[in-house]
Amino acid sequence: SLQLLKNLTSPAYAAQIRSQISDTRTWNEASHYGAVLSQPEDHGTANLCVLAPNGDAVAVTSTINLLFGAQEQSLSTGIILNDEMDDFSAPNITNAFGIPPSPNNFIQPGKRPLSSMVPSIVVDGEGDVRLVVGAAGGTKITT
Repeated sequence: SLQLLKNLTSPAYAAQIRSQISDTRTWNEASHYGAVLSQPEDHGTANLCVLAPNGDAVAVTSTINLLFGAQEQSLSTGIILNDEMDDFSAPNITNAFGIPPSPNNFIQPGKRPLSSMVPSIVVDGEGDVRLVVGAAGGTKITT
């Protein structure tokens, strides 16, 4: 969050935490030290964007889709399998993000589901990287 970033860069916040540290004891409650804890909602999608000093860039998004994917684990690899079939539309069924079905995305043999994942690297006219971006959020990624 923005407040966390402000805290991490604030000398006053660092001094306040330092004042709570004792040479003779510790406290088991993180709140004693002013910890601000949050558990972001996570449904199995991660995005990584990297820009190296030499201009090399990577944007990658990985997903198992909704919570725990297909809820199946490969016996040989231990990898949790995805449930990307859920990315297809089905008649009269609104998806997990509240979006109504689209006939263009109905299941058909050999068809891949539409996806909103668009990890992107934007370059200028000289080929220099200007932006490396991606996101989680299913159908709402592009909003």
